[in-house]
Amino acid sequence: MSDIEMLLVDAFRKIATGRGHCPHLARAFGRLARCEGADLVRVTAILLSAIDNGCRRTVIIGMPGAEECTLSELQMLAIVAAAQKSDHALLDAHLTWMVHPSHRKPVAVAARLLSGLLLKSGLKVSVPSFGLAQPSAMLSVVA
Repeated sequence: MSDIEMLLVDAFRKIATGRGHCPHLARAFGRLARCEGADLVRVTAILLSAIDNGCRRTVIIGMPGAEECTLSELQMLAIVAAAQKSDHALLDAHLTWMVHPSHRKPVAVAARLLSGLLLKSGLKVSVPSFGLAQPSAMLSVVA
């Protein structure tokens, strides 16, 4: 994972545990993005709030400092990455899985806002692999 992806996951975790106002988090965003870090923290919080308001499934956020990402965290990174790439089909696929239909638009708007701020700072989020098995490790199926 890139520095911005790790920082976003850290922000997801701190915001979810009520520590989103941590000055260290805003400074880290500011240093990496060369902008006002508090703005990125606020927009990240808006995205999480939009997801929370319309989630279809339980969103599992890891504890701050944990090394492994949860599937929910990877899904949120994928939403931001799809918004950055303007890949509407991919964004809609992730939104369909994660949030109720009536909440897709607010989540998409928040994701586009966050991804736009990151792109403006030259930071790109890549679509995570979700830890899927490599093709060479997959078993062949005989019909």
